[in-house]
Amino acid sequence: MPRWSESLLKTRVEVDAIDVPDAVTADESYRIKDLLFLVGGVVANATQLAKVRERLQKSLANGPKTKAVRAVAKAIEAELAEIERDLGWAQSRRGKFVLFTNDWMQTFHAQRKADRELDGVALGVDAEQERIVAGGSVASPEALVRLVQLLAAHPPGVPIEYRVVVSGTRS
Repeated sequence: MPRWSESLLKTRVEVDAIDVPDAVTADESYRIKDLLFLVGGVVANATQLAKVRERLQKSLANGPKTKAVRAVAKAIEAELAEIERDLGWAQSRRGKFVLFTNDWMQTFHAQRKADRELDGVALGVDAEQERIVAGGSVASPEALVRLVQLLAAHPPGVPIEYRVVVSGTRS
């Protein structure tokens, strides 16, 4: 199962999302396909990003740069810039915290979903204060106790702030 944190980061050029002009010559089509092939795959760190950019520049230097080829190269570079921003954010203190807590919450989420009385509870992140926030409502004090016990059984290593309301009791 993929980790939730993986969905927060752009790590690949979305080749299918790049607009390729309709009226291109056979040579342009070949060059464009070559550029898209060069940037296909995951870019997980700055070193890989630099290698992809280097391959892209070498390919562009080795042939005619028509308007269509330049347009595709510009779209690829925009995608690479977005990947670069995400990689930088992932290395920041805030990014590391958000990624860590998303992965921790993924593990907790499966266990929380097993207890239907905890359906009204959601977990969030307060990245400024570096804490997890449990918010929502439960139907009984017993459900709240189970929530606290469940979180205590899987400590994230950061403070947890509770904003859970007991909305009613059952007979």
